[in-house]
Amino acid sequence: MVIIFVIIFFIILTLMGCEKSNTQSEVSIGGSGDMTVEDITTEESGEEEKVEENVDEAIPLSVEEAYEMISGRGDYIILDVRSQREYSEGHIEGAILIPVGELEGRMDELPKGKPIIAYCKVGGRSASASDILVKNGFAPVYNMEGGIMEWINKGYPTVEGD
Repeated sequence: MVIIFVIIFFIILTLMGCEKSNTQSEVSIGGSGDMTVEDITTEESGEEEKVEENVDEAIPLSVEEAYEMISGRGDYIILDVRSQREYSEGHIEGAILIPVGELEGRMDELPKGKPIIAYCKVGGRSASASDILVKNGFAPVYNMEGGIMEWINKGYPTVEGD
């Protein structure tokens, strides 16, 4: 998503007469979930311009990307939004279980300062859960598309039990 934003931004700059090849940018996602493009300098104007855009939606995440993030031992909350039965049958190690239907009443169990990777069976419930989290000030929130089924199909590890 960040790459798409940067590409669109460069296209707009190009259409406005700025030289794309002489444009430098820094893209970051802050702890508050705001995505910003900063320090944009064009040769034509020689001036620095600051542009900010809020990201008010969950960030789609492939199973492969989720595996890399989790394996890298980053400081992420892994949120399983399936039922207790589904969770007990197999889940990502370290995942917190909060079924999507209970999420709005249990958000106080999640810290707002950490990135959250939400998943379910195939991606539908986690998309809903991710939207709920973003609307309630959590950021960044990642929705693992493909869910635990794709995770298992890729051969990534799961644990059973509560």
